Amino acid sequence: MRILSFFLRHLFLGVIFLSTQAIAQAIHFQLVDANGPITQDNFKNKYLLLTFGYTSCPDICPTTLYEYANTWKLLEKPYAITPVFVSIDPNTDSIQTLSAYTKYFDSRIVGLTGDIQHIRQLTDQLGATFGYRLNGKKIENPEPKSGYTVYHTSLIYLIDPEHHLIDVYDYQIGAKDLAASINQHLAASKESSITSKPTTQTNHISNESNGNSQAIESTSSIQTERNEPSTASKATVAHTVENCPLPEGFQAHSSDNDLASLIAHPPHQPVVLLNLWALWCAPCRIELPVLNKHAGSQSALTIHNLNFGDDPHDIQAFFHDNHYEHLTPDTTQDSTLIKKLGGKGLPLNILFVHGKQVALKNGIIQKTQALDDFASCIQQKTQDQ
Repeated sequence: MRILSFFLRHLFLGVIFLSTQAIAQAIHFQLVDANGPITQDNFKNKYLLLTFGYTSCPDICPTTLYEYANTWKLLEKPYAITPVFVSIDPNTDSIQTLSAYTKYFDSRIVGLTGDIQHIRQLTDQLGATFGYRLNGKKIENPEPKSGYTVYHTSLIYLIDPEHHLIDVYDYQIGAKDLAASINQHLAASKESSITSKPTTQTNHISNESNGNSQAIESTSSIQTERNEPSTASKATVAHTVENCPLPEGFQAHSSDNDLASLIAHPPHQPVVLLNLWALWCAPCRIELPVLNKHAGSQSALTIHNLNFGDDPHDIQAFFHDNHYEHLTPDTTQDSTLIKKLGGKGLPLNILFVHGKQVALKNGIIQKTQALDDFASCIQQKTQDQ
């Protein structure tokens, strides 16, 4: 079978290759869901969109499941396909924890797990890998709460109703492109093989962290019309930044995304740190107190927070409960934004100078002195010009 979108990006282990055997043979598995044992035969006449991960994954997994939820809004036949998330950390992820985790993103996502042997039987068929490390050394059977780390393939697999693998996607493909590819596959399939649309089909993202199911409304505070671009050209910005060392952990990265195109009321200060975060992002919760304290203690650098897809009411409540009086509650529903900015997941921090993106950092910020030094340097260079 033809694989249309064969992106092969692998977390920690580098690039892997899918064997022709995985494509030719029908995929089978013996796992468990919230209702008990489950196999491929439980998904009769259904396509499966399947990925691997674990509930304490800091960025790749929640980003992928967020893309799942947004993809379903764009599918022409959402009832024909089941989104599946397979936990490869059964020692930590109980089926109850896994079920609650997947439902946070969308009630239609099915969480599966099982013993390590049965999980590995499935990953081997797909050419995927996973494993565990403790103190830098690979281990086979990790003990719960022993402090081990987990690594895994960060790909998305499309399996047809006959249980054959028909496409593989990079987790950063974005909802629009992922939905377009799935729609193309389903359009080419026989209509008789697709289950009829159920009357209970929903079209919202479930947010059940507090026991309630809420649709994410289109109440984003992000502007829908592009502001006038900054008067500073890329060449001017590049010259200004040239002699100012980037903060530790930041990498030089420019894009065509002006800050004014991302937020409704961009700050006027020369240097702005745009922090992308989400409620489901555990590292973000570590970073936000640091950013809140820093935003209230200096003026050289402006910090602007941009939430990724959560309900505005939940954001306001979260800020209130944690006394984040210096953070901005803006939110965006643009599922492609992380990719557009060059990021890999959340949290993502982008440095803008005179409205132009100059650098990014994937992962949390824990020390802020280097940010101050950079902002002060930019201010001085700006005054000297």
